[in-house]
Amino acid sequence: MTATVPSEKPADDSAAGSGDELGATDPATRLTPEQFWQYVAELGGRAEPEGFAALIETLAQLRSAAICSFADHLATALYALDSRDRMAQPIRDTADGPDSPAFPLSKEVFLYARLAVVVAGRETWQRVADDPSAMAGTWDLGAEELLYVAPAAFAQRTGSDWTHRTELDHTTGSNADGWA
Repeated sequence: MTATVPSEKPADDSAAGSGDELGATDPATRLTPEQFWQYVAELGGRAEPEGFAALIETLAQLRSAAICSFADHLATALYALDSRDRMAQPIRDTADGPDSPAFPLSKEVFLYARLAVVVAGRETWQRVADDPSAMAGTWDLGAEELLYVAPAAFAQRTGSDWTHRTELDHTTGSNADGWA
């Protein structure tokens, strides 16, 4: 089963922040998929606190709508990987070592594994999106921290709480086609 990604809609400007100085109403502040993956590439394929902190600093330099756009792209990438076939693959955590047995996945741990695929970069994400069996393997489940990058960058940039809601739900089981 090939992953399908729905077409993107414009960001919800009302959730992006209140001031034009932050680009809340400027459609040019939407990130392209290429830009999203360039920002992810700054992590170097690793889920390390220093990398996430640097990414937060980088995103905080953007307009608020662009930060929200980063979250939208992340939700789209996670949604595309959300499927029964991928969750059925044997997955290990890098923290457990390469010889550890695979373990049954909860919905939450499967989300962390999908985040690890995104952190690994566009090429890895595309491989797993195209072939559910490519989800099998050892992933750094510390990639959960990627979920908090956009909200932290937004708070740093605007001084406001994160209220943006992505169009797509990244939680496990939200992609009805992937679970049919």
